[in-house]
Amino acid sequence: MSYQVETRDVNLSIPGKNIVEAYNILLTRHPGLKKDEDTLSDDWERLNRALEWIGFDGNGLDCEGGNSLIIGQYCGATRDEENDFRALAHLIPTDDYIEWMDLDGDMCRWLFKDGELIIQIAIITWV
Repeated sequence: MSYQVETRDVNLSIPGKNIVEAYNILLTRHPGLKKDEDTLSDDWERLNRALEWIGFDGNGLDCEGGNSLIIGQYCGATRDEENDFRALAHLIPTDDYIEWMDLDGDMCRWLFKDGELIIQIAIITWV
C-alpha cells in the first residue's frame, strides 16, 4: 500500500567512495534501472538516475565537488523507499536524516546511525 508523502527536510548524502556500491544495491533491488545504464556517462549519473527512479527529485541531487552525492527532496506516493534506504544505510554517514510528512500532517524522521536506519515519530506538544 502506498500513501502520499513529502520530505520536510533532507540532510543526507552518499560519500563518493560509496557511489558504485550504492548504485549496485539499488540496481539489485530495481532491475528495471539496467535499461538506462548504457546511456549514462558515469557512476554519479547512474546513482542519480537510480534515486530519481525511487522518487527523489533529481534537481536536488548535487555531486558536491566529487566528494558526496547530496540527496534532494521527495514528493509522491511511497513505494519501497524505506527498504531501499535500509539496504543503503551502511553507506550513509551517521546523523544524516530525512524528515517526512504525510497528507494528514503526521511526521517521522529517518535517522541514520552507525549503519542503521532508525525511524523516529514526531510528537508535537502545544504550550
